[in-house]
Amino acid sequence: MKNQYSNLMIKSSKIIILAICLSFVPLFHAEILAKDNDSPTRITSEKMEVDNKKNIIIFTGKVFVTKGRIEIRADKLILHPDNKKTESKNNDAAKTNLLGTGKMQKIIATGNVFMNQDRKKFATGDKLNFDDKNRIAILTGNAKAWEGKNQVIGDKIIMYLNEDKTIVHGAKNKRVHVTLHPKQQK
Repeated sequence: MKNQYSNLMIKSSKIIILAICLSFVPLFHAEILAKDNDSPTRITSEKMEVDNKKNIIIFTGKVFVTKGRIEIRADKLILHPDNKKTESKNNDAAKTNLLGTGKMQKIIATGNVFMNQDRKKFATGDKLNFDDKNRIAILTGNAKAWEGKNQVIGDKIIMYLNEDKTIVHGAKNKRVHVTLHPKQQK
């Protein structure tokens, strides 16, 4: 009887933990980011380098990015603009405008990456790979995300922004860690 009770308690505990993990709301909501998609991207840094052949813009030194309600800080940022071919005045072959549409395809931020949304939801890691077209943000290397006292820590955090879905991966010797605090009743 005691053994059955122990098994029942273990199963109940597993179900509760699973329910908590499944209900963990993604930190960067798709609804807010959809509005931010039309906002201008502003970047400041100590240095900027444009490489037309590789179709990238590299920012280094205390990089600070804002786009709507999102802020990103990093040591280095590589921007892959969404460039389009434009006709030249001489009607020669189409030219590539590196800044293109003013939108970006991809951002890769490295070194002391820090993200925040509305100064309420935060994430840090060693590297951020953000695919703007598919609205997927991948934070790797000591990845951590938190809102208030609630936090999730893992080796890799993947945020599917359009789907309002987050997946956190552990590493070989580092499991996913979630801390959830009950909401205070007033």
